[in-house]
Amino acid sequence: MLKKFTSSLPVLSSQFSSDYLSRSGQADINDSFHGNQQESILLASAHQVCQLASISLNCSDVIDNCRTRKRKSRAGGRRTRKDRNNHNQLCIDWANLDKKEFMKLVSSLNIADLFCEVTMDTVRFSEGAKKWQMCEYVLQRKDRRIFVGGQGFVLFVRRRQHSSSLAMKVCLHSACRSRTERYQLKANLQIAAQRESRFISDLLVYYITAKFFVSVMYKAKHSSLKVIKREIGSFPTGFVKYYSACVLSAVHRLHRIGICHKDIKADNVLIDHRGLPQLADFGLAVECKTGRDSYVPNKRVTTMQYYPPECLVLGAGTNDYKIDSWLFGFFVSEICIPSSAHMWSKFQNSADPCWRFHLCEACQLEEPRDQSLEKLLRSLLRRDPSRRPSIRETTRAPYFGDVSFSQLECDYPPDELHVKHLFMEKGDIE
Repeated sequence: MLKKFTSSLPVLSSQFSSDYLSRSGQADINDSFHGNQQESILLASAHQVCQLASISLNCSDVIDNCRTRKRKSRAGGRRTRKDRNNHNQLCIDWANLDKKEFMKLVSSLNIADLFCEVTMDTVRFSEGAKKWQMCEYVLQRKDRRIFVGGQGFVLFVRRRQHSSSLAMKVCLHSACRSRTERYQLKANLQIAAQRESRFISDLLVYYITAKFFVSVMYKAKHSSLKVIKREIGSFPTGFVKYYSACVLSAVHRLHRIGICHKDIKADNVLIDHRGLPQLADFGLAVECKTGRDSYVPNKRVTTMQYYPPECLVLGAGTNDYKIDSWLFGFFVSEICIPSSAHMWSKFQNSADPCWRFHLCEACQLEEPRDQSLEKLLRSLLRRDPSRRPSIRETTRAPYFGDVSFSQLECDYPPDELHVKHLFMEKGDIE
């Protein structure tokens, strides 16, 4: 359009010249005043033509700019590979970050930038039942939260063209060979464990990249027992026994293949869409090389207050199997005592030689109180690890006398013990 308009400029100017010459032939050419006036008219007309051309040029520029902006707006929702590569320009010395600095950095970065930093990293090794590629993952649109834990952080993702929600856990290995081997060992222990029990969360695939150790699992539909308890207040006695029996079955099968979990707590027991509890987070799991009755001196004092007293005192005799016995007792007390603050108060002075675990009226257990539950907790939460029952002995405790553990591994939870009924009682769902 602009080319057509500008090509007509010589025609317009010739028309103005002929008009001027015809008018000047009729007028008195000796009249200088008239000559100057006609010349002024011609110059003004030529200036108007040029101004129209300039306006047309400016309008075409505006149209082109609008079209360019429209094309950019259409592509605004898509992140191209070139855009994602821009995130690698972050001036972060990942190799020299310690754990605290890493967690602080993770909390300050944008989730999309952090996700691109992880997924664009070079994959050096992958293992698992699923042969998924790192480039297949995208962030969840609705759930863009990030959970920062003691070992790393968790993002919620999915695969392209798939709707299943996945949890991606990311740990920083800083190119440290020993740390990478440790993460890989924990992942392999979980893969071996999930073949033994349906109450172990499934690790679908893990990746070792240049900077990160990434593991992918299914996202728990109903979160952890700790979160559920915080939402509903307390668990009915039937749910306490069912969840305790499921976790006990999982730990028992772990011990049969020589694996100790060493991090049993309500925060690590997730509830899937079927209502089944799943023991997760094998970050502290170990492959036991010592016997079930052998005790070795504790060489490191832990700061985790829910750990048994022998781990809080340097040099005390420890046994990984008996640590799991204590932690299972802690887990049962955690889900059966409604007040978390009161429950924690019972473990404050567990390193004291005079400490004894006991249930009291302030625990607010349902009446009539189950004496077999109280007896179970007292036996599991003993200061002396040699006097604690093993997990195998715990399966024969009177509290679980009516539980068939082999059948438990095959059945889904009874309808009255499905987690949805806990929320129905609170009126959260219809």
